[in-house]
Formats: sequence, structure tokens, C-alpha cells
Amino acid sequence: MFRDINIEHILYGWLRNARIFGSGYLEYTGDNLVLRSSQNMFVKRNEHGQIEYYYQKVGDDEENVRFEEDEVIALNNNSFDDLAYGLSDIHLFYI
Repeated sequence: MFRDINIEHILYGWLRNARIFGSGYLEYTGDNLVLRSSQNMFVKRNEHGQIEYYYQKVGDDEENVRFEEDEVIALNNNSFDDLAYGLSDIHLFYI
């Protein structure tokens, strides 16, 4: 299934984004994986902390791309407590 999509390259980018930005995101389209930018992906959670959906901010609110919970594979690096996002391995260097 993933033989034709260069899975090693996609997983490397996903892990790299999670370590640098704190969270990495892959969109699962049913037959493909698409690496999404960690810098403009956001998580919408309800009052109980459960994920409602993800969205990628690309401009005005009408232009944002919305993803259902089962369309995104999120990797949160160094996550703790109930934070929606992970922490970067290098966050201490730029605080």
C-alpha cells in the first residue's frame, strides 16, 4: 500500500517536525500519507479536552483546511499533562 509513496522520506519529515516544532502531522487520505506543516496546524478541542478536529491555517477563516480526527495522525514530542501540542527538543534554546 505505501510502497509507492516513499514512506521513509515521509516518516523522516514527520519525526523531524515533531522534534523541531513539538508536533508532527500526517494526513491520511485512505491510500496516501501527506506531510502537513507543523507551523500552521492547530487542534480544536472541546471543554473536556477531547479532539473535535484539526485545521490548517492558510489565510482567512474561509480558506482554512479542516481535517476530521480520523484524517490526521499526530505525533506530539515530549508531551505531558493535557497539552494539545508537544514540546520541541530545542525549545529551551530559543526561550
